Amino acid sequence: MKKLLALFWFIPVLCLAAELPLVRTIGPQKADDVSHTYFTALLQQTLKGQYQLDIIDYPGQGRALKLLEAGDFFDVMWSGSSQTRNKQLIRVPIPLFKGGLGIRGAVLHQRFQDTFLQITTLQELQRFSICQGRHWPDADVLEAAGLHVIRVQSFEAMLSMLSIGRCDLLFLSIFEGKGELDAVKQQFPELIWDTHLLLRYHTEMYFYLNKDNRQLATYIESQLIEMMTSGAFAEFMASHALTRQAFPLQQFEQSIVIRLSEEADKSLKKWAFDW
Repeated sequence: MKKLLALFWFIPVLCLAAELPLVRTIGPQKADDVSHTYFTALLQQTLKGQYQLDIIDYPGQGRALKLLEAGDFFDVMWSGSSQTRNKQLIRVPIPLFKGGLGIRGAVLHQRFQDTFLQITTLQELQRFSICQGRHWPDADVLEAAGLHVIRVQSFEAMLSMLSIGRCDLLFLSIFEGKGELDAVKQQFPELIWDTHLLLRYHTEMYFYLNKDNRQLATYIESQLIEMMTSGAFAEFMASHALTRQAFPLQQFEQSIVIRLSEEADKSLKKWAFDW
């Protein structure tokens, strides 16, 4: 009898778990997508027990953003900030790299390192080609600064182009570059990560949702604020495989910094690390 009572008590719990509303997000771009594990782990922490995360195949950034805007297939995704996205979608105003997305080190072929170490100014950097994502807002920033940008559809294609000399550099955030490169080291052993020179400009990664999904956006924001104020967010960054190599931040104090913009919005000023 006791076993029967225990079973009947357990069944409603299972039903409750199964009825959690689904939150659909994008799948990884590649098999070893360490960035994807970073953002989905953050989402899992914010949704904790209230929603169930559903991973759907990634159709490419441009297509995914259009589907999100239309309310089809995706409920939330992460993306670099742009004026267009901020108008078309709900931006959860908590920066997912605490202000560090716009501080960029370089991925390059090891044969190019001696040349790269001689670069100290924007004018010198303008002589070389830089791979960037086709839909990355960063590409617009770099082009506006007079840099020679080659827009590429996928991250793996950028690495392949670096490997065969089709472009010279790929700038990534100090919070993602080393982790991303470590994840593909066996496939691209000739590529290296260098931070002797950093680009700095205003950009950040945020969660974006459809305009009609205000309730979920508010909930995610409240959970991220809780993580920020408790210190759990900084601890998460310091321990995750994507971002932990950037700590301690003092390692970048001697780097040459080329500033491409000074603008920063309120969310960055409030939640960013003290650089």
